[in-house]
Amino acid sequence: MDPSPSGSREMPVRASLGRRLLFWILLISGFNALAATSIQLYIEYRRDLTDLDGMLVFIRDSQLPSIAQAAWNFDDALLQTQLGGIADSPWIRALTIHYGPRESARLAVGDVQPDHARQHVFTLDYPSGTGVVRVGRLIVWPNMAEIRERTKARILVVLATQAVKVMVISFTLLWLVSWMITRHLGRIAAYARAFVPGHGLAPFALEREPERADELHDLVTSLNDAYRRLDESHAAELDRSARLESLVAERTGELQRLAHHDSLTGLPNRRLFADRLERAMAAVQRRGGQIALAYLDLDGFKAINDQCGHDAGDAVLKAVAARLQAVMREGDTLARMGGDEFVALLTDLSEDPQIEPLIERLLAAASEPVPLATCGLQVTASIGVALHPRDAHDAEALIRRADQAMYEAKLAGRNRWRIAGRSGRSGR
Repeated sequence: MDPSPSGSREMPVRASLGRRLLFWILLISGFNALAATSIQLYIEYRRDLTDLDGMLVFIRDSQLPSIAQAAWNFDDALLQTQLGGIADSPWIRALTIHYGPRESARLAVGDVQPDHARQHVFTLDYPSGTGVVRVGRLIVWPNMAEIRERTKARILVVLATQAVKVMVISFTLLWLVSWMITRHLGRIAAYARAFVPGHGLAPFALEREPERADELHDLVTSLNDAYRRLDESHAAELDRSARLESLVAERTGELQRLAHHDSLTGLPNRRLFADRLERAMAAVQRRGGQIALAYLDLDGFKAINDQCGHDAGDAVLKAVAARLQAVMREGDTLARMGGDEFVALLTDLSEDPQIEPLIERLLAAASEPVPLATCGLQVTASIGVALHPRDAHDAEALIRRADQAMYEAKLAGRNRWRIAGRSGRSGR
């Protein structure tokens, strides 16, 4: 069996890996392009600022003396010409000169706006015979909008260039990886899905010439070796599985029995009894009638444990459980609640007089002597009975009423029974 090298089965593997690979290539390339773009734009921005600073230095060193002389002479035409020449520079937005007595004369060129944060103020000093005289001040507003516009234009050009570069590199790398790796991985995945232990599968071979000893070759070789070992161990595994299933079935049955039965007496435990009680109460709700719950506690059992030992106590519990079970009707349930307490579920009862013979049999069976080689003590029983639905409508309340009736029987002298709400005693 040789799976086809192409088909719908391998497409999800190749497409998924390709999408993830393209995403990471684009992410890394985009990050690198963004970093390179940011550095390039920052360098260009700093260059523009340097050119602007150079223009301001040029004004200070080359233009201020002639402007100061024109202001000294109140030559407005010359000042207008000089300021206009400076304003022709793309780095200058506007200029304002204040000169004359108390700098009352004013001349402005360009777009003057109240932007004190960006303005540069130069003092106009003119040398006279008595020294240097201040004739006014020149205020220059740099053209920061020009720098911003140049930066925006560069951003568009650089981003477009970098985006094209990233896309070309990314899709080229993706095609190379797809041709060299992912197309083979798709066939390997299809081959792996077609493998069934024990059915035989021809060794896998890559579709390329010549065969190269690279990571893909190692992967295919390891895959073929693994399938061969799986086939060899398949028969032994089937045999072990059959034996294990048999053992599990046996142990499961034993665990289920232990989960629902008392380990000492073999009687149903609390869990199984609760389930049967719920079922019996549900049957009463459907069909009518009544059920009885007899709660039985052994009298004098503690003395056997204390004087004769726990082994003797266990023997008494097993013997009493067997005798109680022997007098139970078919369909009724006897369970051990724990310690020396037992409970009997009597079903399909039509009237109260039908209950008393059953309770008498249970009392008599519990009171029969148990022969013990090392102990001569004997136990009796006290039994409390509660009826459903007369005494209680739910399981917990029914058990509680029966337990209360059992304690009333003990207080009345033991070795007797009592039905909840009225008293009775053993016929012996």
